[in-house]
Amino acid sequence: MKPLWFIFLFLQVFVNLEFSWSQAVNTCEIGVVLHPHLYIAGIPLNGEAITAGRKLHFVCRADHELDGATQIECLKTGQWSAPFPTCSAIGCSIPQIEHGSVPTGPREYKENEVLNFSCDATYKRADDRPPRCTIFAGKADWNPTPACKPIQCELILPPPTGTTYDPPNRNVFSPGEMLRVLCGETHWILDAQTRESDVTCNYNGVWNAHTKCQEVKCPAYIEEDNLYYRVNAWGRNKLGDRVTYDCSWGYQTATADKTATCTREGWTPKPLCRAPIVCSAPPLLEDGDTKSYISSDSVFQHGDKVEYICQQTYTLSGEPFKTCDNGVWIGDMRCLKPCTVNEQLMNTHNIWFAHGYSDKLYVPHKDHLTFVCKRGTRRVGRVPMRVQCNDGEMTLPTCQ
Repeated sequence: MKPLWFIFLFLQVFVNLEFSWSQAVNTCEIGVVLHPHLYIAGIPLNGEAITAGRKLHFVCRADHELDGATQIECLKTGQWSAPFPTCSAIGCSIPQIEHGSVPTGPREYKENEVLNFSCDATYKRADDRPPRCTIFAGKADWNPTPACKPIQCELILPPPTGTTYDPPNRNVFSPGEMLRVLCGETHWILDAQTRESDVTCNYNGVWNAHTKCQEVKCPAYIEEDNLYYRVNAWGRNKLGDRVTYDCSWGYQTATADKTATCTREGWTPKPLCRAPIVCSAPPLLEDGDTKSYISSDSVFQHGDKVEYICQQTYTLSGEPFKTCDNGVWIGDMRCLKPCTVNEQLMNTHNIWFAHGYSDKLYVPHKDHLTFVCKRGTRRVGRVPMRVQCNDGEMTLPTCQ
């Protein structure tokens, strides 16, 4: 049995050893290579030791994000409560795009880099602006968000002033669908004499013609030959507006009150200033002719009229007469083309006439044709089986 003094001496030595060991491990050291973009708060100044309980706080540079703990503590064991964090550059990863795809390229994009992506067939980009990797509030994301939407033609609802649609109350149309645009009394579409038009949604999502009616306006300045001075009609050049004018010496005004009127044909009468002269042979009409034979050396008096007709299957647009007005023929007209459908064209689309049998047919402007699919095929696409001729243009349905 050991004497009591020996036991006491052993305990004293053990306590001293434990105290010395604790003193030795009661501090922590930064023994790692810190990331170059990592900032630390809490390190003692003047080379003082980092004792137990000391906490370090971490942040990264603005264009980097922290990977790891934002705070660690020095433990009594001389170890840190967690590993030192690192910083990684903030960037955008390749997004998942419904109905779209990203071609081969980098997996991560840096700030301000642009994403190149494409949309599937029958889809297009939802925003025309290129998506750019943008950092905001320490986070990176694509702006605008890369997305694809169905290819469609869109309309403004409600329609602009002077414009109505048929069918109404729709603003989205699929490729191949048709829309009738109707203009009010003081508006026009295609040309100043036309108040309605059938337009078709193309397969690129763009209408094949304008869908907005324009207000009828005449030139703001009248600079016709033989005027005494240029007429300023600014602000008074809408349909039905009237302005006064005067003619140069040797010419007389076409109206007794010396006024010009804004019409769909422009400022009338035409010309505003006239000498007492006759008209030569009337002008030719494309795809048409005068109703009666007129020789090239014919002479017409003021007020004489000549009637025009269009070739067979062509449709006259406008008044059929031109009038000799102090040496000038006035009156606007044109011949609208028919549509031609032949057997070769129908074979391409796998269709045939629904009524009657013919290998070729001419359809006048605005007339309709109805087709059926050939045996063993059915219609594809959105073009209806009954279509309309529009000045020589007709979109045919397709069967497969």
